[in-house]
Amino acid sequence: MDRDTLDPSLVRTEILDAVVDLAHQLRERHQVARCLTLGLSFSGGSSVSRSRTLAEPSAFTDDLRDAAMAVFERLGLERARVRGVSVRLEHLTDAAGTAQQLSLDPGRENSRRLDPVVDRLNARFGPGTVTRATLAHRRHSA
Repeated sequence: MDRDTLDPSLVRTEILDAVVDLAHQLRERHQVARCLTLGLSFSGGSSVSRSRTLAEPSAFTDDLRDAAMAVFERLGLERARVRGVSVRLEHLTDAAGTAQQLSLDPGRENSRRLDPVVDRLNARFGPGTVTRATLAHRRHSA
């Protein structure tokens, strides 16, 4: 982040930005993550990190985003001056050797099918061509 912030929506945007990049990297490497760790540093020099084990290993942006946001919300920060955000994926394994639970949720299935399409479009037309609306201003100016 460019500066300290008290705005939780800005912190969420930073988390989302990191998750989108990491999820893409996982899919490029044909890997999945079993655990996500969110780290926050504060203006006073202190920091905190918390981990969350995913229900199933995943490289899907929405799964990783949901885990990261759940960790952030669980911290219950109020009026904390956040200086930096880090997201780390752990317990990586080969995606081909990992079983995936079938879902009866059409929204989740559509989201899973969307990630590879976004990856292909960005590979063809340049990074950030297709991204989350929240991140569009960042990708365009980068």
